[in-house]
Amino acid sequence: MTYASITSPAAEALTLADVKAHLRLEDGNEDPLLAALIATAREHLERSTGLCLITQTWRLYLD
Repeated sequence: MTYASITSPAAEALTLADVKAHLRLEDGNEDPLLAALIATAREHLERSTGLCLITQTWRLYLD
């Protein structure tokens, strides 16, 4: 049994603006890093819990 992602989430659970406000960052120097960390955190949580936080499409392949 294998899962394959067909469509990824359209947006992340947290916005970059929310994260920057929480961290009290005003400049945009760290924006790419923060965006990557947001996506990585969501993916890790989804894998750990087996739940999808945001609507997405998966295909199940059975042997």
